[in-house]
Amino acid sequence: MTSSSAEVDQEFLEFLSSSARYDLKFLAIKHCAGLSKDVPGRQFIVSKQVYVDRIMELACDNVTNVVRESITCLINIAGDGIGVERILASRESEQFLDMVLSSVVLKGCILADALAMLLSNISREAEGSRRLIKLLLQDDPPATFDQLIQVMCLVEYNANADLNFLAPFLANLSQVETARKHFLDKEKCVIQRLLPFTSHASEIRRQAISTILKNCCFEYGYHDWLLGSSVDILPCLLLPLAGPEEFDEDDTEKLPVELQYLEPNKSREPVAIVRANLVEALTQLCTTAEGRKNLRGRNTYIIIREYHKWEAETTIHPMIMNLIDILIGDEPSAEVGSNLKEISVPGHLQEQFNKAKQAELDQITMSSPASDTVNHPV
Repeated sequence: MTSSSAEVDQEFLEFLSSSARYDLKFLAIKHCAGLSKDVPGRQFIVSKQVYVDRIMELACDNVTNVVRESITCLINIAGDGIGVERILASRESEQFLDMVLSSVVLKGCILADALAMLLSNISREAEGSRRLIKLLLQDDPPATFDQLIQVMCLVEYNANADLNFLAPFLANLSQVETARKHFLDKEKCVIQRLLPFTSHASEIRRQAISTILKNCCFEYGYHDWLLGSSVDILPCLLLPLAGPEEFDEDDTEKLPVELQYLEPNKSREPVAIVRANLVEALTQLCTTAEGRKNLRGRNTYIIIREYHKWEAETTIHPMIMNLIDILIGDEPSAEVGSNLKEISVPGHLQEQFNKAKQAELDQITMSSPASDTVNHPV
């Protein structure tokens, strides 16, 4: 950097500060927010840790317009991995994240939607999720896990914000085992509160909740509880995949009550990634012999059979066929074992399977208009 550019840089940093005059710091942060809308601008901002530090400083300013532009800028740079790294690397990151968490659950907060979006972007990678979970579980947390769940579930909690993006934030947290254990706490009825959102009007919420349910279904030690009367997760996973098809009386009576005699105009979940998440959740519930017995006994197969005929997204077909094969296939032999998770698969075959499965999910995500695996720019 030349002496001239160094002087410009220093002058810019003087403006990009809470101690600067209001008009100057507002123009500086508004300029940064504009830069953050495209890749070269974001690359410039994250090129120096000090720029991100100053933007985070202004996000805690006492002037609402300055805070709003700062949060907008941070949402956009957090859409890139290096941006999240810069935010987490800041010496002020813990204080900053404390502020974001405490403010997002503040009733009436006018920037709650933007803060929820920022949390969603920061938590996309496991490291961001782990840092935020650590703050939520500390002795004197800025907000608690239970508060976030409560605020997300109370749709009209904040008159100034719909808080839809709290759902993908929570979904991102569910990639970490510690968070899954909170969702699966048998005393707090968290999962039970989330189930109605599988049919919510918000696509963002439906996708996020389907992700949480899918991730929680990987905890096969909880399957009996999830499928039992305390939760009864099966109808909520199947209903979005069910259509208006009529079945004979014997088949209908075997279905969960919620899926019997559906309206002739019943439509299926319109978002591909949500459908894929639900299929994956059902597949995970087939891990144990008891899970497979439950799904078979409640006639899951006929719903999935008709859904398979309807599904136009070909990348989901292998996932559906895998589920169908499990539902109608023979039980593993006693030598192999009844728990599909504990069946030994050669390493090279497991690696090939994992790569193929990830490619399928990536393709589905690309065709979906809202995914909690991509950033949410503003």
